[in-house]
This record gives sequence, C-alpha cells and structure tokens, in this order.
Amino acid sequence: MGAGLRCTLFEQAWRAAERALGNDDPGTPSRLRDLATAHLQEGQPKPSIPLYERALKDSTRLLGDDHVQTVGIRSSLATAHQSAGNPREAFDGHQHSAAECRRVLGPDHPDTLGALNNVANGQAQAGHRGRAIES
Repeated sequence: MGAGLRCTLFEQAWRAAERALGNDDPGTPSRLRDLATAHLQEGQPKPSIPLYERALKDSTRLLGDDHVQTVGIRSSLATAHQSAGNPREAFDGHQHSAAECRRVLGPDHPDTLGALNNVANGQAQAGHRGRAIES
C-alpha cells in the first residue's frame, strides 16, 4: 500500500468516526493518532505534528493527563519533532513524557524505560551531551 493511500485511509477513518461519534468520543483521538503515525512512518513528520498536537489536546480533555493513551500520544509527538529536525521540542517532549510515564506507569515499566532512552537520545540531538538525566 502506498504512502498516500495509507494516509488517506486513516484520514477517512478518523473523519468518519468524528462525524459518527463526535469530538467527545474517547476513541477519536486514537484515530487521529493513527493518522499522525501513518504520516510519520511514511517519512512525513511535519504534517504529523499538528495531528499529534490535536490528538494530545483531545485526549487530555477527554481522558486526562494520567491516561496511558495521553501519555503515549505525548511521546509520539516528541518523536515527530525529533524526526522533523526540532531537537529542542523533541527533548522537552521526551523529558515530559518520561516524567509522566514514571508517574503513571511506574519507574520499572517498559514504557518508562523506553521513554528514558528517548530522553538520552534527545539530549544528544539537542546538544546536551554532558547533561545527566534527571531522575
């Protein structure tokens, strides 16, 4: 399946869900996240950023900061910034995501450990090679 078709199908699914279920359905942000992820996986990080931002806003509003979906979308947004060449935004996003993972999932959860790895990678890209990860 081509990049354009894949993204088009995800967009159609998101728009159909939004029409049928409305903006207040908790599943709508995950469909928007899927569309953003399709763009990111197809090498199109810049269009994914506003999609992730909206998904994060909606997920936070509908599910709260502590919901695992919200935490995951925040991490994906940071990854999109990293792929788009925005190291400062990526680093800040990964730091926030790691703190949320630690708080919501616990310090030893695999997602928390992955988030800490993302912070370390983001530090190097943002030019903070000598800075320690805050725990």
